[in-house]
Amino acid sequence: MRNDHPEIRTMVGGRSDLRHYIVSVGAQAVGRVASLAANMVSLAMVARALPPVSFGEYVLTLALVATLAQVADFGTTAIIGKELPHYRSSPGPFWTSFLLMRSALSLPAMAITVAASFFLSDSAGQALLIGAFAVPLLAARFFDPVYQVFGRAWYSAVALIAYALVSIAGNGAVFILAPSLKAFLLAVVAANLAYVVVALWLAFRLIIPSPKPGHVHLRKMLRLAAPIGLAALLTSINGRANLLFLDHFRGPEDVGIFGAAGRLLEAGMSLAIMALSPLIPTFSRLSADPIQLAARSRQTLLVLTSISLPVLIVAPYLSDPIVTLLYGSRYQGSAHALALLSWVGALACFAVLCSYVLLALGITRFALWNTGCVVVVNLSLNLTLIPGLGPDGAAWAQIGSEIVMVLTTAFQLHRALPGALPLREGILPVLAAIIAAGTINVGFDQLGPLLLGFALLPCVAVMGRFRWEARPAG
Repeated sequence: MRNDHPEIRTMVGGRSDLRHYIVSVGAQAVGRVASLAANMVSLAMVARALPPVSFGEYVLTLALVATLAQVADFGTTAIIGKELPHYRSSPGPFWTSFLLMRSALSLPAMAITVAASFFLSDSAGQALLIGAFAVPLLAARFFDPVYQVFGRAWYSAVALIAYALVSIAGNGAVFILAPSLKAFLLAVVAANLAYVVVALWLAFRLIIPSPKPGHVHLRKMLRLAAPIGLAALLTSINGRANLLFLDHFRGPEDVGIFGAAGRLLEAGMSLAIMALSPLIPTFSRLSADPIQLAARSRQTLLVLTSISLPVLIVAPYLSDPIVTLLYGSRYQGSAHALALLSWVGALACFAVLCSYVLLALGITRFALWNTGCVVVVNLSLNLTLIPGLGPDGAAWAQIGSEIVMVLTTAFQLHRALPGALPLREGILPVLAAIIAAGTINVGFDQLGPLLLGFALLPCVAVMGRFRWEARPAG
């Protein structure tokens, strides 16, 4: 029987893509879960060993280092996942060009880190000087697309497990022997150095660098990466500017309280990005057929909606025991901020997935003005809310700016690829989740189970529709 349904045809033709995606995510998940567990254990040791003021300086240092690592990345990690499949038969010149470009970008990032250290207090400035050595190492997380393209996705797990082992060993030694801010930061540097050494060795087993870089590759990568890189830098500022405002208006203790919640959000986002990033090559292969790409985008967004909304409902119930278990009773103030930040995570996942589809279409320039607008909104909300509300104000400011990000990115995707957004199917579960989570957050906890069921039923309906669309005809 002839199959005229484009969505069914997309799924039938995409079974190999689905298998490839599952293998890639599964291989990365082993190492990523190990590294995230190591990060959480290490952070718990730092929170319990250091006073709240020093913990706040630790969180602020890592936030600044992560922001400056975006300068060293400059959007090139997303580009290698898109471009490397086109050079698989002869990847040497492309790989050499990429490594040279990343090395060159790391130098100004380190210089900015060193310069920024002189504008901080003595303790925070010395901490940031140590963090400068971690900037190029933290930015060197571009190996996963390489392993995926060459069918060695499990290499990701090897490199991340090496990172996890060194991180646990280093932070554990500091925690037991001589806990201090500087020593914990040196453990961060050592763990990231271990990752880069192992990951680079594994990558060289797949690609031998060419003695001559490809100048065409450099120009093309920079042209594609520039708007993404600037947008990623602005996104990083958008996600971490609240720590600078908290430090200025409220002090390092509030930085530590909000940072404890923020680090949990970053851990969750890392898992989400791990699950979403293998879709970049798949979307790129489908970019020649807009109908198939739109169908795959819509179905993926439906799955993301059905998974994330129940998490938002239960977040207020889980945040307090999670925070107390990890950080101790001194950081119970982080629980409400964490419940609010769960919305930031869900919104960010939606925006990231939309941006991946746009990247496959070669549409990247919008990201710069889009993210610039979001940063302006974020800074304005931080300036307004943080002096009075503290960590909760920082969380609300991030929610507001992330809503702007989702709306503008989704609008751009709808214009570029009509039919890529599940507008009709997604409206019911989204409204249910907003009503349920809003009611729970304002204090009507006794309605939680009823509203949770109210939010879950539309999600089940959405998944049922997705399964029906994926079933071959006849």
